Amino acid sequence: MQTQLERKVDTLIHEMREIKKELIADKIEKATKGTLSQKKIAVWKSLGHKVTHLWDDTAAVDEIVFQREKQS
Repeated sequence: MQTQLERKVDTLIHEMREIKKELIADKIEKATKGTLSQKKIAVWKSLGHKVTHLWDDTAAVDEIVFQREKQS
């Protein structure tokens, strides 16, 4: 039979294991979020490079004039 002290120690060990599991889960979640945000940033940067490449031959002033003429 377990003494009261042994039961308390067993309870503490169990709680410490649960806390450790939660800490590991939090670390995994943070690492995953970081990876997703880095992927999103990479996608936006690649889109930015594509748009920049398309706009290399057109001056911003010319595009503004063209848009104003289109609206009139």
